[in-house]
Amino acid sequence: MDTPMTANGWHRYQEGSLESLLPPEPIPEEVGRRAGTVERAMVFCGALSLVGGAFHYGLGFRAQLLDPMLDRTLLCEYTVEVLQDLGN
Repeated sequence: MDTPMTANGWHRYQEGSLESLLPPEPIPEEVGRRAGTVERAMVFCGALSLVGGAFHYGLGFRAQLLDPMLDRTLLCEYTVEVLQDLGN
């Protein structure tokens, strides 16, 4: 489960299982098909469908991975500080 934080609190953003993740192998081929090359490329991409289908920026982000077999949880959370445009 991934959730961005807004002024109104945390909101569900992505949710899925390990089986629903996109395998990484086809990504370079698809990037090459769309961009012409993957040489010297860095690719940022999501792997789970967005809840509600829309991308949202937030004041923070939280991702939680659950292992029900071993009853363990891995949590990543950070807040965002928006910087002023340095060109102004």
